[in-house]
Amino acid sequence: MIAGAKIGSLFEDSTFENFNASDNARALAACRKVANGESKGVLLWGPNGRGKTHLLVSLAKEAHKDGVGEFQGDAWVQTQKERIVEYWPIADLMGDLREEIRLGEHGLLNRCMACYLLIIDDLGTERSTDFVLESFERIVDYRYRDERLIAISTNLTPDGITDKYGGRPISRWAQSCEIVEMAGPDYRLKEER
Repeated sequence: MIAGAKIGSLFEDSTFENFNASDNARALAACRKVANGESKGVLLWGPNGRGKTHLLVSLAKEAHKDGVGEFQGDAWVQTQKERIVEYWPIADLMGDLREEIRLGEHGLLNRCMACYLLIIDDLGTERSTDFVLESFERIVDYRYRDERLIAISTNLTPDGITDKYGGRPISRWAQSCEIVEMAGPDYRLKEER
């Protein structure tokens, strides 16, 4: 199941197969590794229009497909029908977390900490407040300590992430994620000259 914010009609057809990887084959490969359980995470960074959201939506679709199970003796026993993936543009996540805390609830925070894969899109676009920074740090720290999968996209450089959030998130991601700079032109600005 893909939970969280609505992906939206613009990206409903996004897949790994229809991603134009001409400039970003390494990013595509890194996302496929997370989807296949071969990697703990990926951090995609770079300017607008490089395909970061396309890749994260594709990752969400792929990662939730297979059932979770375990070997019991010689037999594979499926213990869960599907993996729960939380997909959140950061501004939506922080807005919903603020509302939940206002109501005295903590379900969303717990979901973001415990889900199979947490996807955070557009990190850095939210307004930084003490609440945002504390909530974000709790989620990142919990997932790091429990070795849970995470995928992040941002327009910030790794140094920009450190400037905005402190050194802890990027340090944790450097150990647990593949950090990939997205290259190439902005595909949204297809100028014909």
